[in-house]
Amino acid sequence: MQENLRMTPSVQKNICEYFNGDYQDSVYQYRSGSNLVEMYTTRFGTPNIVAGPSRWTLCDDTINYMYEMGNINEFFTVMLSLRNINKELRETNQAIVAEKRKEAIDRINQMLLEDDLELLSLNNRLILHHIDDDSDLIGSGGFANVYRVPGTNTVVKKLRDEFKDNDGIVSRFKQEFHLIHDKLQGIDGIIEGYEYNVDEISYTMEYCSTDLKNYIADMNLNETQRIDLVLEILGIMDQVHNRGVLHRDLSPKNIFIKDGHPIIADFGLGKAIDGDGRTYVTIDTSMNGTLEYCDPRQFQGLGFADKQSDIYSLGRIVNYVMTRDSDNFKHTLSIVSTIATEASLDARYHTIKEMIDKINRLTKTKADNEYAMKCERFLSVGHYDKTMDEFLLSFEEDNLMVSCKMNLNS
Repeated sequence: MQENLRMTPSVQKNICEYFNGDYQDSVYQYRSGSNLVEMYTTRFGTPNIVAGPSRWTLCDDTINYMYEMGNINEFFTVMLSLRNINKELRETNQAIVAEKRKEAIDRINQMLLEDDLELLSLNNRLILHHIDDDSDLIGSGGFANVYRVPGTNTVVKKLRDEFKDNDGIVSRFKQEFHLIHDKLQGIDGIIEGYEYNVDEISYTMEYCSTDLKNYIADMNLNETQRIDLVLEILGIMDQVHNRGVLHRDLSPKNIFIKDGHPIIADFGLGKAIDGDGRTYVTIDTSMNGTLEYCDPRQFQGLGFADKQSDIYSLGRIVNYVMTRDSDNFKHTLSIVSTIATEASLDARYHTIKEMIDKINRLTKTKADNEYAMKCERFLSVGHYDKTMDEFLLSFEEDNLMVSCKMNLNS
């Protein structure tokens, strides 16, 4: 248990009185001491509590017990669950129940603020978190800081204080959450965004331990593994484009790796291109994208970015995955990254699907050639069996003709 997550006695008492229904603005019913004993022992198994003159101590003993068991988050999650509040209100309108739950969480957070604590929402769970705990800071960008929530696979992305009065940046921050939580929901390989906190201008999302930049630098991947990784990244972004979303800041720092698979994140410059046509632009030049991977057209302004801009970035990423150098075009997929980064838009790929198809053709041709060499070695010594039949049936016609011509000329 972390001591900085301990509430002071006065704050804990106030929270207990709120849960016991002693406050006029509480969504919880007033209960007698015996009813409170039944509630806390049934829900949390609190040992050795008995009704007495101070009803709040029953909740206080329960909270202390949950602290000792390492389950303080479970206490708040259960007490502030939709199901529990529904029972308190006996309300059939679930929209009202959800609104009352939000009111209750906000009220508890007002009390916790005195101890620099807050409840963070993670799907239907609540996590007790210490505000401004810099020891949990794991990343800092141009406009936001990212904090790890202790004991969870969750992070909080918070807009920095100096930008909270900038309507354009706040709007962009909300747009980022909307894209990953709503617009791109259900796409495997997109960072999961959980809940947005309007008051804090922050949101919770899944935690990934490393990014593509460090993964490629640290791992000794063979060529096949690198190509598979490229295809995964392209497959995810193809789905993103099919949902009508531009990323506009693709780079190895904005692609995470989880269990060996890519997770695309940081849609801070993202845009839904099938929306109302608005572009959330600021005059800050850092909003153009990551220099090394950015389509040169974006330096005229984000409004010049389109799907082919993401394709340019992906071409550079192909270089990095294959060679650890975004400027190195000397690799098996060089033709792909070269076309993807062409200055002329007519010469550049128009869709990510074209990139995927080209890579699949390249890898198929390579496999065919390796297979052909194996079969040719057998033919050269007069060996013919079922392998030869498979070779003749599966080998692409053009490559087969080339192979036969080579044999005739040898």
